Amino acid sequence: MHQPRLLLLGFGALNRQVAARLQDRFDILAVSRTPQQPEGVTHCALDLEQDALDALPVDIDVAIYCLTPSAFTPEGYEAVYVKSLQRVLHRLRSGSIKRLLFVSSTSVYGQENDEWVDEDSATAPASFSGATLLQAEALLADADIATTVVRFSGIYGAGRTRLLQQALDGQVALSGPSGYTNRIHEQDAVGVLCHLAELALAKPLHPCYLASDCEPVRMYDVAQWIREQACSRVECAPEAAPAQQKRRAGSKRCANQRLLASGFQFSYPTFREGYREMIEAYIAQNSQANIKE
Repeated sequence: MHQPRLLLLGFGALNRQVAARLQDRFDILAVSRTPQQPEGVTHCALDLEQDALDALPVDIDVAIYCLTPSAFTPEGYEAVYVKSLQRVLHRLRSGSIKRLLFVSSTSVYGQENDEWVDEDSATAPASFSGATLLQAEALLADADIATTVVRFSGIYGAGRTRLLQQALDGQVALSGPSGYTNRIHEQDAVGVLCHLAELALAKPLHPCYLASDCEPVRMYDVAQWIREQACSRVECAPEAAPAQQKRRAGSKRCANQRLLASGFQFSYPTFREGYREMIEAYIAQNSQANIKE
């Protein structure tokens, strides 16, 4: 039986998990700079910015563009999200692709007064990274193929434990004022991409989906909850002085109604489900010396 073809442009943490979930549904080709031999996936080592793209197939059904810049600099972002993207779009327009999914970020928004934002909200990024992603989104809107942007909020989960550690170390304020934080568990981020890739085979998609969980929350509420769950079981540092606490600029609330309306169901609908699991893993991994009697 003929399987639809899925092209994974970039083969990092998200796309590797997409491949694992969709191997039985798609014939998968993955592209990244580093040669790899993933099980059940055809891999092509290719630098999308510099190499000739003749080896990049165009007889595909769906593509997911999920690359990581080599450096957190304007030049690094431009290389991946402008130059490489332009070359890929030019290559794919001669083929039969039904839709390209592009991994973007809620950093394209600039709201900072607790506003709700959705796919149609104004975009005014405050960072070079958000500005470059917005430039990429404009390229996709003008492309000769069907494209969908997926704007992810902060991804957390196994291996993405920065906020958890900061909360346990007392580096996050436990009281206001505090902006809203918007998050999505890594497993749900993977699930969104799989969900949309399969939907794209059957029907047109919206040009943009905001992918964030169901509860924007004040940062101090997250920190308080983490410490309530963990600090009776492991040693936690006292709350640091304000000058030593981690501060985050901006404050917005991300609405995910369009994603929910598409039929997607969250495994981790709020931060509680995700961080509860992470706290248990953290405790299990710590030595007995750090666990309270």
